[in-house]
Amino acid sequence: MQTQYIKREMFRKNLRDDQIKQFYKSKRANIVVPDENIRYMIQADNFEFIDILTKISFDYVDQLVNYGAIDYFYRAFQNKKHQENAIFALANLSQNDDIKIQIFNLKIHYQIIQDLEEELKDLESLCKKRFQKIYYRLWFLNSQCDILEDYELIKKYEDIFLQFLNYPKKKVKYECLYGFLKLPCLIDYYYVLEACMKQRQNKLNKLNIIIVKVLSKILNDKLETLQLVMDLGIIELIEIQITQVQCKSHIYIILSRLCQYYCEQIFQNDTICQEIKDDSHNPKFKGKLLEIFRIILWICPITIFHLLLARIDLISIIHSFLDDEHFVIDNYETLCQVLFRIINITNKYYQKEFEDQILKYVNSKNEEVSKQFECLL
Repeated sequence: MQTQYIKREMFRKNLRDDQIKQFYKSKRANIVVPDENIRYMIQADNFEFIDILTKISFDYVDQLVNYGAIDYFYRAFQNKKHQENAIFALANLSQNDDIKIQIFNLKIHYQIIQDLEEELKDLESLCKKRFQKIYYRLWFLNSQCDILEDYELIKKYEDIFLQFLNYPKKKVKYECLYGFLKLPCLIDYYYVLEACMKQRQNKLNKLNIIIVKVLSKILNDKLETLQLVMDLGIIELIEIQITQVQCKSHIYIILSRLCQYYCEQIFQNDTICQEIKDDSHNPKFKGKLLEIFRIILWICPITIFHLLLARIDLISIIHSFLDDEHFVIDNYETLCQVLFRIINITNKYYQKEFEDQILKYVNSKNEEVSKQFECLL
């Protein structure tokens, strides 16, 4: 699409022209805003061009900051009439740590938290205008999450996200879930896990994608928390989302936690088994699948091994891994452990079957890799 320009001369002559304002509003994604115009707008009296500056605040961070936009929007924040624009723009400007820290040091997050706590008193009767007020403030808090260091403040942010996660608008739910992703740690870990699981949907959608990403980040391998997510339907969530490429890596991280206790439930699911078989041929997922097999084979009884044979044809998958000359070096040790366990768990039943293939495989590698496989030959 052809980039459109506003001539500087035209801008000077028509600084207050509504048509120019409208042009900026409607064509935001398709324009180049000359630096001089940005300077004029920031220096104009009474925040006359705050709508335009807010509109371009995500795409023109460096230019805006260079001409004093942080101070401009901070002053605007102190003016009730322009507060929403100011909050949204300051969040948009927080795209690198230096700017983010400057904005954080303005300490407006305390006022924003207070505003949101007030809104929580009357969530049932929120009108459209108040929804925007909530959304902008959550967007701002989200922009600051990853630089927080104070536990008390992290807890404040976490509480806000937890409470607004139940708000019916999906845009608000997204911001809360992204907040959990970005916070440096979680204080009430168990409650966050439970709240996220209770938001899961029974069909493919964007909300489930974010929930899966949060779970892959925060789910630990303690039986108590794994039991919680199992009770709240994590297998059903995985079954729904595992076919989506943007979820797969995260789902395999989740499965690597769950498989320590819930192998049978996982591998009795037809959809999960089919996706694992399909993904065993995809270089992007081989390493994650191999790690899952390593965990299962190291801790589970032989009955689970036979389940993997029957449900996903594990031996054929391992053969295909050995046939892959490009299998990345990070996976050699894991592959060796998986083969060692298969051979030992079956009283060396598969040793002869793999022997020639292992020899061929290690002969194509360097000496260091070959040594790792000596115990198998």
